[in-house]
Amino acid sequence: MPETSELPAGTTAERLAARGPLAVTGRRAVLEALANETFDLLIIGGGITGAGVAR
Repeated sequence: MPETSELPAGTTAERLAARGPLAVTGRRAVLEALANETFDLLIIGGGITGAGVAR
């Protein structure tokens, strides 16, 4: 029988969502910091639309 994870479902997603500077809890601070920066171009997201713009 294959081994199963000892972590409850959703644990990985919850950990990923809570870590790093773009965590939901730090979103306001990140947006305020971005508002004080100058950018030639800011691409939000890495999906197909962002890839097309970056091209």
